[in-house]
Amino acid sequence: LMDGRLLIPVVAEVDSMEAGVEKDSHMASVEFHAADGRRALLAFSGIDSLSQWDPNARPVARVGYAIAQTTLEQELDALIVDVSGPVPTAIDGTLLALLAIGPNREALLDQTLDEVVANLCELPGINAAHWDDTDEDVTITLTITEPIGNLGAAITEIIQASDLNALLDRPLEVQISS
Repeated sequence: LMDGRLLIPVVAEVDSMEAGVEKDSHMASVEFHAADGRRALLAFSGIDSLSQWDPNARPVARVGYAIAQTTLEQELDALIVDVSGPVPTAIDGTLLALLAIGPNREALLDQTLDEVVANLCELPGINAAHWDDTDEDVTITLTITEPIGNLGAAITEIIQASDLNALLDRPLEVQISS
């Protein structure tokens, strides 16, 4: 979905009228409003699903991650793909954020892991630190020279201060060896 093409329906919105005649307008994307107040951007996987929803809708093609970015920029709660079927799909929360990061997520994850490890190496008693990223998990390994009383709190603080939680899509493990 990240690099896949989706269609966003757009409609003309009148900005100003003069003597009953439209003077100024702009195109706007269509939002879905749920009864509980949540709002979502609508997108469609193809012209057939868009036409099923509204035969008169005007499609604008965009890649999935750009649509997710727009959803977050407009402070919407979710992205709904194919709201009328065949398989409606809502993307929200962490999954929406990961989609919005786009194709550079792995490079950003690597850069953030480098920064976290560098910050961990600055802690007193840490002799060395490195990270390993596999398909199953991400492991940060710390080598300590002596027992450190508040090491767990310091590690947590460094990780929470980074963008690591936003970029991870698999478990993080921290191993400590002497």
